[in-house]
Amino acid sequence: MDPFEKDETITALKEARAAKTATLHGVRLFECPVGWISQETHEIMRAIFLVEQTGRLLWPGEWADQPAWLVQAFEIYGSLKAEWHRPKEEANEQKKR
Repeated sequence: MDPFEKDETITALKEARAAKTATLHGVRLFECPVGWISQETHEIMRAIFLVEQTGRLLWPGEWADQPAWLVQAFEIYGSLKAEWHRPKEEANEQKKR
């Protein structure tokens, strides 16, 4: 990131009196991230959660019979979910030592 861009961002946040709302993997959020999610992304997330919760695929057949977008979205979700849980698992392992 350009240092001047960073300074402008900090200045804009101060002028707006923005308060940090959350931290996500070390990223400070100054607005609710839910507003970044498009309707299409929301629908894909719902489909992924539905598949995970029910253990059933959306279309007949196996994974090879599902649309590519569903397979890719489920792979991305699984990867991010594992990444999210990894620090917690590592912390638990260190506590056991």
